[in-house]
Amino acid sequence: MPTEFLHGLYDGGAGAGLDDYWKLMGHERLSAGGFLWSLVDEGIVRDDLDGTIDVAGNAAPDGILGPFREKEAGFYTIKDIWSPVQLAEQERFTYRPIPPDARADGNGYTVQAEYSGVLRHVRWRLHPSGWLQLDYRYDLTGEHHLFGVGFDHPESRVTGVTWLGHWPHRVWKNRLCGVATDVWTKQHNDTATGADGWVYPEFKGYHAGVRWASLHTTAGRITMVSEDENLYLRLFTPRFGPTLAIPRRLPEGRPVVPRRHPGRRHQVRRTVRARPQRRPHHGDGRLRSNPVLLVLPVAPPPPRRRRTMRAGPLPTGAAHRCSTSLSRGVRLLPRP
Repeated sequence: MPTEFLHGLYDGGAGAGLDDYWKLMGHERLSAGGFLWSLVDEGIVRDDLDGTIDVAGNAAPDGILGPFREKEAGFYTIKDIWSPVQLAEQERFTYRPIPPDARADGNGYTVQAEYSGVLRHVRWRLHPSGWLQLDYRYDLTGEHHLFGVGFDHPESRVTGVTWLGHWPHRVWKNRLCGVATDVWTKQHNDTATGADGWVYPEFKGYHAGVRWASLHTTAGRITMVSEDENLYLRLFTPRFGPTLAIPRRLPEGRPVVPRRHPGRRHQVRRTVRARPQRRPHHGDGRLRSNPVLLVLPVAPPPPRRRRTMRAGPLPTGAAHRCSTSLSRGVRLLPRP
């Protein structure tokens, strides 16, 4: 029975990688299980620091339960993998959320560009319905932890997200168990799991099985729809607490629509070869997207100005003068 064979520090283990270990243990005749570190965050509230939860750097966090017993993502993964009842085949369904007239012929507008780098081709088509269709193609070979395209949007203008997909929690390549498919909504937060913020589920990170998503912004909602149920949606860049085991660098900022995303590295051991789900993805050349459809917020029309014509001296020979108001109508005044 290995002790502390997975470490939950800063969302860096516990549920992430457990499926690989548990399958290996399940095939060993003498295996009797193991111990994860740890169950709960072990910080204390410091009155001398304005109520801050002090976890002594990286010495006291990070359990699968938060300081107020909030269930982190690893909790649901462990519950699923260690459940005594397992389904041999998960139920699946087909969902095609493409608007009926999104591909109709009509007076649409198309802009496309060819590139000479990894990204080879991009085409935007504005349909008469208002949907904006994105098609892209890129060439990528070799091993990579992340495949996908990103969009520029300032995080300061994002307030939340609603989507149809797995979980309200973020996922990693080696932590996909325990999810539930539903329509989820969460507000923006900047939680660094086990370090500060303490708002769960975390807003930033990778989201799996996304059929459609609506990003709430101060300008309105940006809605994305795709036929590809294997797409992931990454919302900005997660923060992590202070630790000697630096997480693999993720692309900064921007929302990303990756076809493949990375696994979470163990915070204590570098055991890539021992954990198949953590290994990089392999690119074999040309990758083409299924259409991604977006609808962008439309700027509201400017408010109607209240216009008033004030009465005043009329030019010589004028018969009347009037005072006109949008709310009072028109009244005629006697000639001076």
